[in-house]
Amino acid sequence: MTVSNVLRPKDNTGRRLFTEKTARRVRKAAEKLGYLPNRAARAMRTHQTGVVGFVAANFAEETHTVENVGVHPFLVGLNHVLTPTGRHVAFVELKELELGKSVQLPDALRENFFDALVVHYGLSQRALGLLQRSGIPLIYWDSGLFHKENCVYRDEFEVGRVATRRLLDLGHRQIAFAGGRGSWSKYQAGEPIHYSFVGRYEGYVAALKAQGLQPFVLLDYDVQGLADQIVRGGITGVVVQTTYMAILRAAFQLGKRVPQDISVLACDLESSVPDRGDMAGGVRYKRYDAGRIVGELLLKRMATGGQPVPSVRLPIEIADGSTSAPISTPI
Repeated sequence: MTVSNVLRPKDNTGRRLFTEKTARRVRKAAEKLGYLPNRAARAMRTHQTGVVGFVAANFAEETHTVENVGVHPFLVGLNHVLTPTGRHVAFVELKELELGKSVQLPDALRENFFDALVVHYGLSQRALGLLQRSGIPLIYWDSGLFHKENCVYRDEFEVGRVATRRLLDLGHRQIAFAGGRGSWSKYQAGEPIHYSFVGRYEGYVAALKAQGLQPFVLLDYDVQGLADQIVRGGITGVVVQTTYMAILRAAFQLGKRVPQDISVLACDLESSVPDRGDMAGGVRYKRYDAGRIVGELLLKRMATGGQPVPSVRLPIEIADGSTSAPISTPI
């Protein structure tokens, strides 16, 4: 029992029935013998596997492209909180929860493989219902759910409003929103579309209307189409989603300078990536910090038998970077 208590995961809160000298002797013997804990045997005693599932839509079979590539910093932050407690993160692809039309849970959930789950965006209502009925502690991260409990998210309406407000403060009045023809068509038709697009666009509109200004949506993806729209709208500021390369190329084609003639702010810039030079301007997203927050909330839920925890709305931070500046005075 002494050996078991010494080698137990660090989150054990039971009474210590051994001295530090004894603990050192046990760890030294384990190292000499090359001993590794048997997770399956431990699960038989604790009724926990020490595995937390990360549930997300990730792989597009038709195009063979990987989605949600920006999720890595979040997983690192989540892992840094869970690993010291003897827990590990496992990926659950969306398709695993969508296969077939059975009302039963997938095997991995019916067999109590996961101690807890982090649920990302992309699940159908059916899949969400299955997860909620599983009895497994859940935390929803950027999932499009904004309940008072068990959710961690950004306020995307505020993201769009803050980015637009910053351009207004820099003196810009002809500010466009880079929506893209496909997303814009779905939004106008009321078809399903990622909640962040809706929130950001409506926040952008709200900031403009507060100043008595009209919105202008950039619909084209190609450089020439964007350049034509920029000229037609007299655009000096642009709010983009995550990438701004097409806008920069369109500005270059028009002989305009960024940020002196056209300023660009993005709604989603990953701030966990090291700064290795000029950085784009926009709203920063510290996904590493979000992962740590989710990990801490999961530990609380697991420690209390799955009791709900208050939701966390992540802070909004914006920086001009090298792509936004006060509007230049025409000569």
